[in-house]
Amino acid sequence: PRLAWFYIGLVAFFAGAVLLWFFTLADIFQPDKVLLATLCVLTIVITETHQIPIRNKTSVTVSTAVIFGCLLILDTGLATWSTAIGMALVYPRLRRRWYNTLFNTGAYVLTVFIAQMVYRSLNNAETMPFSTWANTMALLLAGLAYFMANTGLVAIAIDLRNQRPLGQSWPGVAGGMGAEYFSLLLLGSLAALLYDINKLLVVLIIIPVIIVYDAYKT
Repeated sequence: PRLAWFYIGLVAFFAGAVLLWFFTLADIFQPDKVLLATLCVLTIVITETHQIPIRNKTSVTVSTAVIFGCLLILDTGLATWSTAIGMALVYPRLRRRWYNTLFNTGAYVLTVFIAQMVYRSLNNAETMPFSTWANTMALLLAGLAYFMANTGLVAIAIDLRNQRPLGQSWPGVAGGMGAEYFSLLLLGSLAALLYDINKLLVVLIIIPVIIVYDAYKT
């Protein structure tokens, strides 16, 4: 349907605008940030290419935890670009059609942007996640914004493709993976907390990631 194609173009346009607006050369010349962004890209590719089927042809990916953790740690430019590059590398490997790649990458960029705007506007950057009630609330609202934006963008695409009233698909999309989503967002928050305590501690997140992966797989 034409509306579905228009919607894909609209998502891609706004995602592109976010990427261009927040692209700064200053970020590129900070080796520690670029190294972390590169690690985010590689981890997104690895986790996204190892999705776990759970129920009713629905699959979950641990990349949700990775992306959420990266958006809490990185600046808006690097967080959105890391997500865009990671997803753009993943979807062709999964043999998705070009318009699926365009839409899904754009939807993730917008999701990261919205969630990070919520988080940055509410948290105290000088203290660690969970260290104050304000920061904890910022994390919770950022997680909710991530969930609502991601599932909402996908649900609209499904409704337009199937020519249904807007919003009809959202309960199924959100309800089908809500618990999994929030457990992975919590895992991403834990990664950000470890990173704030000591950058080297972030490698410890591999342990709960493996546990979560095996739990979903079985």
